[in-house]
Amino acid sequence: HILATMHNGGGKAPFILHYTDGTEEKKVVGFSDWWGANAVYGEKLAIKTIHHHEAGGDRKPDAGIYLQTIEPGKGKILYSITLPAERRLHIFAMTLEGEVSNDAIPSPVITEPRANYSVGGIVKIAVEEKEDDIAKVEYSIDDGRWQDMEPSAPGAYAAEWDTAKVTGINHKIGVKATDKIGQICVKSVDIRVVNKVTIIFPFDGASIYKTAAIMVEPRADREVEKMELQIDEGPPEEMSLSNMGLYTKEWKVDENYAPGSPHTLTVKECEKGGGVTVDAVKVTVDSVKVMIAEPLKGHTVSIDKNARDWVGTAPEEENAATISGGEYIWKDAKGDDTGNGRYTYPMNKALTKGSDLREFRVTWDDDNLYLMIKCDRPGDYWTPYRIIGIDQDGAKGGKAGTQILAQGDTDEMSPESGCYGNLKVSPELACEYVIGVFNSYKGRIWDANGKLIARKTGDKDDTSGFKIDDTNWNAVEVAIPLNLIGGNPSGQTWRFIVGVGQQDNDIFRGVEKTRSEWHGGGGETGGSNPYVYDLAGPDKKTQEYELNGYRPEGDPSDPNTFAVIRKCYLTVTFSDERLKE
Repeated sequence: HILATMHNGGGKAPFILHYTDGTEEKKVVGFSDWWGANAVYGEKLAIKTIHHHEAGGDRKPDAGIYLQTIEPGKGKILYSITLPAERRLHIFAMTLEGEVSNDAIPSPVITEPRANYSVGGIVKIAVEEKEDDIAKVEYSIDDGRWQDMEPSAPGAYAAEWDTAKVTGINHKIGVKATDKIGQICVKSVDIRVVNKVTIIFPFDGASIYKTAAIMVEPRADREVEKMELQIDEGPPEEMSLSNMGLYTKEWKVDENYAPGSPHTLTVKECEKGGGVTVDAVKVTVDSVKVMIAEPLKGHTVSIDKNARDWVGTAPEEENAATISGGEYIWKDAKGDDTGNGRYTYPMNKALTKGSDLREFRVTWDDDNLYLMIKCDRPGDYWTPYRIIGIDQDGAKGGKAGTQILAQGDTDEMSPESGCYGNLKVSPELACEYVIGVFNSYKGRIWDANGKLIARKTGDKDDTSGFKIDDTNWNAVEVAIPLNLIGGNPSGQTWRFIVGVGQQDNDIFRGVEKTRSEWHGGGGETGGSNPYVYDLAGPDKKTQEYELNGYRPEGDPSDPNTFAVIRKCYLTVTFSDERLKE
């Protein structure tokens, strides 16, 4: 039972009920506005005053506080409740009605395998549960059916799992403990199944320019005698074991390889005892047109509504990059703002253009990272939303960061928690930071955990040093203090995922199935299609293919249904010695 009211109008808000069996349920209930004491959402009027006085002493109509009731799921045991993030909602009291259990809730601990470990073959799953009234302990793989575990010792349970029966690398082991009165608790760990040698970088379909640091994960629980790499039909070359437990080798791309030519990288693991496993990926050798490895020395830029200090010369070709004047400059193709190939703009004249990416520039100095994003001129200054994901370790094979680019809480839909673009990247492109730039002067930065770490909205609480301003309606320049995003990038290679859509109240504007005055068409109504019209990437075909990779029946609250960006990214290597001004 909830005693609450709302201001600035009534409305509905989601309460998330969490149960002891690990499931959760969203209950959406409404509360009316306090003014007038008029209950319109099915709640009861609990408290009503005969009038109220405003600050000036004026007597105004009556005010109300309301009682709303939520029924938990039948047969479920409530564990906790997540309250709405609705700022207009005022909760004065809550109480529970029903039976209260004095018995401790089960608390299983998965002791084997440990979280994020690599496993293979037949895997022992071991669980400790010290409660003495446990009726049964079960396990599941990837949220599949529950299977019984056997007692192996007092307070211990075990099962064996044949990993040969699953495909892919990343999996989840779930464990459910049930006591004699029906209380349930579910725990889980994520693990990696590596039943054969696996090339983790470059990934299948990657574009390679000049060099590639090839990284290989050996088969789990095996002693490796040697690891060999073969390029196409060339001779095998032995790889070296790194201190991370991975085998590595640098591949220097031969100048005789034609740009755009496909190649096969094959790795063979020879194990002590005679076992052999093989993995292979197909990659493309590309020219400067797609990726650049030349170090960027950088220079200082003033964020001052003037582009005069962006001094580099853009490449003549479209979908091409160059280093010029201490700047990395990507020139994107004109007219490729088609999203998944079917996107159209809204009919309102302010929104009929503005999301065609034309140029993306990067430079830096000892204190700041500087960006300039240029698009076609919008119908009004506030139209575009630009998203930039920064992957700081992927070029070396790291996978730290987030695959979901600042999606935020879809129940809250607040620009503080995300940009809601329905955009995801591959594990190899996982981003440590995500930047949203919108309007002509606003922006936010989120870290890999989705935490807001910087804000620029023109208010007094703006993050110091985080600056955004437009040079004209179609270009904005950005300064980001390096201490906000992990420090000085000297000698590092970062990858940037750059997308442009339209904004709606400081978040991405949705693209629906049918075009209307305020929404573009070519997507899905209420679906998980990305709200991005243009990506920085190799070509229009690749962009449309990747943005079309969502599940049509998907939901914006389910990132598993999002399109995954794998090839549309830009690579910038920062020099050890910055350009002297």
